[in-house]
Amino acid sequence: MSRYFKAAQESPAFLAGDATLLQEIAHPLKDNWPIGYSLAKAQLDVGQSSLPHRLKSSELYYVLSGTASIFIDGQEQTLQAGDCCLVPAQAEQYVQQKGNQPFHFLCIVEPYWQENDEDVL
Repeated sequence: MSRYFKAAQESPAFLAGDATLLQEIAHPLKDNWPIGYSLAKAQLDVGQSSLPHRLKSSELYYVLSGTASIFIDGQEQTLQAGDCCLVPAQAEQYVQQKGNQPFHFLCIVEPYWQENDEDVL
């Protein structure tokens, strides 16, 4: 395989500190790729919410499926498939799944996500 290719099974899902199920798709420190951001696929099952948290980095969410409410610094916005949302660095945020199907979204973190840059509130 090319050093610029990564198979899905190389990125096992894990429960992040904010209680979101994450699969890190691309991360410059783990994949040794010359990028300044990280890309993850996130999931919240029916009835679940992430925990309120802040990141030192900005995040860009792209919704793949499902419906949720995102709360950014106390402001609520509904998200559904095809929507895109920017979470500024240091913004207090959490996501609450809505409806009868899991909520799946991509998350680009720039600069790349690091566990010690996240404060769970």
